[in-house]
Amino acid sequence: MMMKQPSKNSIEAMENSKFATISLKDIHKLMGIHPCFSMLNALIANLTISTNHIVTLKTKSPDKRYKELLSKNPDWINRFPQMQIASYLGITPETLSRVRARII
Repeated sequence: MMMKQPSKNSIEAMENSKFATISLKDIHKLMGIHPCFSMLNALIANLTISTNHIVTLKTKSPDKRYKELLSKNPDWINRFPQMQIASYLGITPETLSRVRARII
């Protein structure tokens, strides 16, 4: 839901990236032009990518989170610094080191 307030979350690009922005005024204008933009707005408002990750952080052990990362995104291990991986997993770098030692 768009509340016209600053987000409590942020996104940090770890690699070269391209992004686009659109103002709320322009979104509303597009929604008035064609109904598909209203559907797109509803999809964006209900995005669940970060929600799924938050649920994982709250319900799974650090070992399970790391194993899941290895199975879903094994290339991340070499692409991102360990501090970033630990942050993504919601653990400290020291905990990540212990997890890696147990799993390897």
